[in-house]
Amino acid sequence: MTSIPRLVIAGLGGGTGKTTLALGMAIAWRERGLDVAPFKKGPDYIDASWLEQASGGTCHHLDPFMFGQDVVYSSFIEHASSADVALIEGNRGLFDGVDISGRYSTAELAKILHSPVVLVLNCTKVTGTVAAIVYGCKHYDQELNLAGVVLNNVGTKRQERVLRQAVEEGAGVEVVGVIRRQKNMSMTERHLGLHPVQEHGAPQQMLAELGHRVSAGLNMDRLIEIAKKAPQLPPATSPLSGILGTSVGAHRAKAPRIGVLRDSSFHFYYPENLDALERHGAHLVWLDALKTNSLPPLDGLYIGGGFPETQAGSLAGNVELRAEIRQAALDGLAIYAECGGLIYLCRSLEYDNTTYPMAGVFEVDMVVQKKPAGHGYSILRALEGNPFFAAGTEIRGHTFHYSRPKKYEFPQHGFAVERGHGLDGEFAGLVCNNTVATFTHLHALATPSWAPNFVALAARRRL
Repeated sequence: MTSIPRLVIAGLGGGTGKTTLALGMAIAWRERGLDVAPFKKGPDYIDASWLEQASGGTCHHLDPFMFGQDVVYSSFIEHASSADVALIEGNRGLFDGVDISGRYSTAELAKILHSPVVLVLNCTKVTGTVAAIVYGCKHYDQELNLAGVVLNNVGTKRQERVLRQAVEEGAGVEVVGVIRRQKNMSMTERHLGLHPVQEHGAPQQMLAELGHRVSAGLNMDRLIEIAKKAPQLPPATSPLSGILGTSVGAHRAKAPRIGVLRDSSFHFYYPENLDALERHGAHLVWLDALKTNSLPPLDGLYIGGGFPETQAGSLAGNVELRAEIRQAALDGLAIYAECGGLIYLCRSLEYDNTTYPMAGVFEVDMVVQKKPAGHGYSILRALEGNPFFAAGTEIRGHTFHYSRPKKYEFPQHGFAVERGHGLDGEFAGLVCNNTVATFTHLHALATPSWAPNFVALAARRRL
């Protein structure tokens, strides 16, 4: 049995203050000398990157839909067992899942991990009603350990007094903190989430202020007590080495070299994906699409998601790199691109009434619109001729994009859509030789064949 102090931070929905609270707690505990293991429930990259900044450690995702319960549990045990405390930020509302039963919800994750839950509530212009809400959450699922409540956006001392009494006496749940309303501490958002760390002018300064504010408002000693009361956990039955692979020496002389575009345009990468590539023998080469003018010797290229539209002018201006990537794809280089990477490999991108030339691997023109073009979990099935997957392989992932094809010729698709929208509601992914580009973000823990297939495809070029 393993003792892992842990807390799940949950809310009633988006915008209630979960991320603000989780970041502040991570900073406050870190300043007290604690080693904090951060986790993000669900597929979100941006919250995870902020949690990494706040905690100083790698943030791992826990997603029951994509991985399944056993793998979620194994990932948590492996990455949290050596930390002083594990901090898990939930997503959406506490009981919000893919159906009315709450499957794959934050509450379900908390029960998988046998973790106490701290519920953060937006208390703007409300008092006694909060007690009814907390009471409902407490009794809606008797198996859930709702251990504390944080009152957020509290305006006055009187409101705090009424709220605290209502929650503790009316709902029977302890109030473990109060965050006063403060206009200049709101975190800016884009689309349905925060702005990326990479685009913030002074992230460390903002996080330091946030940590001070949360530390002043929360009973941090009581929170660590609650975390330590979490029950001991049995060992995992599905070690990650059996899914991600064991290290085979990524730096050996003949290791295939896989480039990774990582900059302010492309920065959505799950740590397990990069880890899995290295475990299967790849040597990763970091590249900046805004500054790298010429590709070094490579056997493969990985282009993750991000917001290429915000740097579209600079990406278009790097003519040499665009041309080299296009030629590399035509020459058969193994390239895997997700979402923003797909956009970059298309012919053009229209954003804010301006059209920018992209790499031109695919004869597709993309346009960024104001409403989401794809948002949510997806299930794909690999088609014949997909160089990365055997036909019939199931891919569980997620999509979140505001771009759509405006003018296109789809010569070859990589996947059939079983859940989600893909490119046209029926098919997803584009294929050109050994290049596959798709709106769907996959995770190595959900698709264990991806990394070894990628490395093997790159290794054949190496030979």
